[in-house]
Amino acid sequence: MVLFFSCKKDAAIILPAINSPNNMATGQDTMLPLAVGNYWIYQKSQDDSTGTYTMQNEFDSLYIEKDSVIYGNLYYKFKHANQYILDYFSLGASFSYIWIRDSSNFLITYPRSLALDPINLRDTVLRLSYSDTIISGNILSHFSLVPDTFSNRHFIIGQFSGLWMKGYSFIQPPLAYRNGQHYFNAYVKNIGVVRTRRTFSGCPYHFRFSQHLIRYHLN
Repeated sequence: MVLFFSCKKDAAIILPAINSPNNMATGQDTMLPLAVGNYWIYQKSQDDSTGTYTMQNEFDSLYIEKDSVIYGNLYYKFKHANQYILDYFSLGASFSYIWIRDSSNFLITYPRSLALDPINLRDTVLRLSYSDTIISGNILSHFSLVPDTFSNRHFIIGQFSGLWMKGYSFIQPPLAYRNGQHYFNAYVKNIGVVRTRRTFSGCPYHFRFSQHLIRYHLN
């Protein structure tokens, strides 16, 4: 096992032995393989305005802890180890856990959010919108998800084609440093999220970063 320490005061992340990506055992044809024991290891980068990124000594281990039937639907509980890492499936602060289910390849988080829409490609209509939400005493937060495709794009773990969910969120001042968050989550079939990217226009360098999949294991 290899032991990594974040540059912040994070808990140490222990990386288990990893199977080769070419020898993954999965019977699902999905953008996010769902099985208890699956895990994904991510590393954070600092990105600049040209798209160049510099890898940081900050890691996260995302894993499926268990499954459960909630209101008649089978959900899977995702947990991650590094609470400084933003969540991979929706906007907002880091989470300790999240429940996700696959409904005809739509990924839905409990209770009602949409994490992946593989059908309405390049739809210019806001696929998901929240408003009049109080966040730290400030009103109005809009989240939008618009699916699109990418082809033969280079990632740390290889070159893939797939789907990304991209969008924009807005939070009213005085949280100006977080206004204008542009993001995308890139999904590859039978692997999951291979990269997330976040850009905050109020502080375009410091708040421009990515989270890259570097290793994974599927049961």
